[in-house]
Amino acid sequence: MNTSIGWVAGGYAFPEGRLQAADLAMRTGIPEEIIRTKFGLLEKRVGGEEDQISRLALQAAQKALMKAKIDPGEIDLIIYSGSEFKDYRLWSAGAYLQHAIGAKRALAFDVMALCAGGLVGLQVARAMLSRNPSWRYALLVAASREASLLNYEDQKSRFMFTFGDGAAAVILGKGPQYHPILGTAAITDGSFHDDVKVPGGGTRLPPWGPVPKEDLYLQVKDPLSLKERLDPVSLPRFLEVVDRALGEAGLSRKDLDFLFPVHMKRSMHQKLLETLSLREDQGYYLERYGHVQAADPFLGLLLAEEDGWLRDGQILGLVAAGTGYTWAAAILRWRVQEEG
Repeated sequence: MNTSIGWVAGGYAFPEGRLQAADLAMRTGIPEEIIRTKFGLLEKRVGGEEDQISRLALQAAQKALMKAKIDPGEIDLIIYSGSEFKDYRLWSAGAYLQHAIGAKRALAFDVMALCAGGLVGLQVARAMLSRNPSWRYALLVAASREASLLNYEDQKSRFMFTFGDGAAAVILGKGPQYHPILGTAAITDGSFHDDVKVPGGGTRLPPWGPVPKEDLYLQVKDPLSLKERLDPVSLPRFLEVVDRALGEAGLSRKDLDFLFPVHMKRSMHQKLLETLSLREDQGYYLERYGHVQAADPFLGLLLAEEDGWLRDGQILGLVAAGTGYTWAAAILRWRVQEEG
């Protein structure tokens, strides 16, 4: 791509509700120490009745627009790339956002790649901005309420007990003045397509039929089989997409300054950093938020920016994986933007 597409600004939103590690231990029977150390969770945000996907996504989008100092009428493209568990079935969150923020001339649609959706959506937005000469700005939003899809009595789905609620929004812009996106990559291994799903509510078990209550929650078909097949390939696939994105940028692992990964078990997070020759303080770990589906990498970067971690010229890596299974990565260079 010859046109420079960059990260302009972002915003995030969380519900007020919190679930502490101790509370999760009581609900699940898993020792609190295991939840803190192995699961890597101190607390997470959980939405209430008022915290619909539409509300969280809109709040994040409005904050991003305000921070970017961009009028909604300037937005050319809106992509919702978060959880498909939204306000309604067969409903476009992208179209809702277009109307709610007043971006009347923006094309709007939804992209679904589960927990890799944020970075897949970023890749789509980057390509579409680059290929439309008259377009200048895209709004990308990922939100999740999947904490509501957890059955804490189902130990087969325990690796998902870290799921939390929230949203992140990112504005991408055309021009060299923004934090440039240098490379992206994504790969899918469809052999995992049947491992994690909500069985009820689709065409196989339609919502108007007698659907067992447990089939309305996220389920793992066979945890042992999933682990045996996923463990050998998970780290290599993370590294593959990072290397491919770095390669597009003409960079290598030694150039990475920070990594903002999807929330994963603490040992895997540490192994990923170690393999990339990064220190623990060079990777943002969402231990106080949990796994907010496709929003994770964006949240990590936004929180790190807020905490004053980022400096001019740093190379930042964002990486995610979503059941199905899809791995995705993006590389960008941070640059200090002068106030104007």
